[in-house]
Amino acid sequence: RGIMQRLAILIAAMILTAAVAAQSAKPDIRNVPSDAGMYVQTATGFDKVLGQIVSFRRSGSLLVSKITLGIKTSKENVQLLGAHAETVIEGKPVFYFVPPKQESEAGVNAGDLVLIRLEEKPERRQFEVGAQGAWRSSSGISITHQIQLFRSEVKSGVYMITPAGELGKGEYALYLARGEGMQPYVYDFSVSPHCCGLSARPDAGATPEVQAR
Repeated sequence: RGIMQRLAILIAAMILTAAVAAQSAKPDIRNVPSDAGMYVQTATGFDKVLGQIVSFRRSGSLLVSKITLGIKTSKENVQLLGAHAETVIEGKPVFYFVPPKQESEAGVNAGDLVLIRLEEKPERRQFEVGAQGAWRSSSGISITHQIQLFRSEVKSGVYMITPAGELGKGEYALYLARGEGMQPYVYDFSVSPHCCGLSARPDAGATPEVQAR
């Protein structure tokens, strides 16, 4: 009888431990910022990732494309100034997105976000949004630069976004098509695996603070 009691106590303790661990693994959505913007979860709170309007596009040489009768594809790229983004995070980020009122009313949500690996140049970063050639014509973000995302609505109007896998060192951006009449937006960031221990998921009961970047 004593053995059965001890076994029952052990099983109950294991179930309780598993339940506590499962609860701790869930983000505490009570502390997620409610102000519009893009945030990345850190070990101490939330950092706001400042975005920028997609305002500069550059096409490849049209002359070369014409001379080669379209064999040489002419590409259209969006370019961002600077070799690196201001925001630096580690490779397993957890983002939270709160659409502004105007965008929300236009139906914009986390499903409109696309994670892109940027092509790195000495003084800029870029990604392809179109191409034209003899046997190829495309528009939109090149699928070769896209990275799969997981998205969920943690509460009304607040979305959690995570990459499907760990991101390697490099330059990235979350691209947002903001609806008719509004220019696209990008939230750019750099990934450095050992940068600063950012993007840890929030523990239950924690009260992190929002820090603007």
